Amino acid sequence: MVAGERGDHRERRGGFDDDLVKAEKRFTALESERARLRYLLALRAVVGASSAAALVLGMAAAGAGPLWPVLGAVAAVALLAAAAVLGRVSVAPLRSRIQVEERAVLREVDRLRETFVRVSVREQWSPGHLRNIRQRLSRFPVEAGQY
Repeated sequence: MVAGERGDHRERRGGFDDDLVKAEKRFTALESERARLRYLLALRAVVGASSAAALVLGMAAAGAGPLWPVLGAVAAVALLAAAAVLGRVSVAPLRSRIQVEERAVLREVDRLRETFVRVSVREQWSPGHLRNIRQRLSRFPVEAGQY
């Protein structure tokens, strides 16, 4: 069967609606991943800032003995290394996965936007259904890459 004929499920109203529901679910699922990314970015910032605090405290305690500045510097380097590892092991891969999935969802939504008019005319959608679909499609961003 040729794409666009009545038997093509992606061109029928049910297929269109099903595909839109799937895209909405996939896009909504990305929000929990974005929240996790925000958490990891905040954690990395706190760990990085803690390194500065360790260095300052080590220098402030220099009067208590020569070992404190060294300990402060070692702690600062260790915390900076932890922030770098956190970024490399957790933040970067998660950010990449979010971008890949977001682009895939938005490609599917773009395809739905392109076929929307043709399917709605052929299937004689009601004005209410047209408004509903337009509103749902408008909830998706036009371009990806928020993170």
